[in-house]
Amino acid sequence: LGSGPTIHLAAHLCQKYPADRWPAGVALQSPILSAVAVVSEGLSRIFPGDMFCNRHKIKRVKCPVLIMHGTNDSVVPFCHGKVLSQCCPNLWMFSAIAGADHNNIEHQFADRFIATLREFLQGLDEAGCRVPSFKHVA
Repeated sequence: LGSGPTIHLAAHLCQKYPADRWPAGVALQSPILSAVAVVSEGLSRIFPGDMFCNRHKIKRVKCPVLIMHGTNDSVVPFCHGKVLSQCCPNLWMFSAIAGADHNNIEHQFADRFIATLREFLQGLDEAGCRVPSFKHVA
């Protein structure tokens, strides 16, 4: 449920503070549309108590957003990442990682994963965002 608290916090910071205090960017890996939608898409349309309704909160995130999702995700369906990217007004990139499951992106697809993160961080840096140093660890 990492995407729920991440989007919640980013949306809060972007609403409450001036732009110089927003996150430089948000990177999401295999995000959920909502906590309830992971269980049942139909239920998420009628259940009012979903505290991590990312599909609505992402609209308030004003900093660049990277979304990566494996096409063979067996935990959070791929469509969650795809639909969330379509709801995101500040999407930097949606990266569909062909063949990746929920728990193997960093290992079996490490080259693509790291290259995408590096490109995102370099893009933020070039845009003048506050980005910590990103060094490749071998």
